[in-house]
Amino acid sequence: MTSPDFEQAGLEQAVLVGGTGRSGTTIAGRVLNKHPALALTTPREVRFLTGKGGIIETLGPLLPGGKLGDSDPEQFARRMQERFYRWPKPSGVEEGLHRSVDETILNTAVTNYLKEVSTDPVGASRRLIFAIIPSTLKASAGSRWVDTTPSNVQWIRALHALLP
Repeated sequence: MTSPDFEQAGLEQAVLVGGTGRSGTTIAGRVLNKHPALALTTPREVRFLTGKGGIIETLGPLLPGGKLGDSDPEQFARRMQERFYRWPKPSGVEEGLHRSVDETILNTAVTNYLKEVSTDPVGASRRLIFAIIPSTLKASAGSRWVDTTPSNVQWIRALHALLP
């Protein structure tokens, strides 16, 4: 089940670019963003999907090829509101979802996730993604979204199960 906003926008399908650090994922995302049917997220790397402590790690063995790690949804929720929302780059520039996602939208999505995760962890995770991603896209976005987090390639089987 997808959220109505996502369904209406037709954004159920992601284009996930992955690789190793410094392998060209950013430029690949920028090139894909030129296509009218595609829209690059802001930030280009949303990180809460496959980054350390992200959704794939939290879901762990519930997904084929899932990442073993901290499977505590409460900890993941805190990371969403802290580290994934705003983190400092070595240059001192602050990166993260705060660049495009209103804190109220994030907090509502996290609250709903926590209410549902014990009974439907995969569905709650999908709905969290679908509640946040539209805010990361420009108003004139295409019908599919692009994320360039390098670790996407490492967890592609789990991502495919989460976002078929």
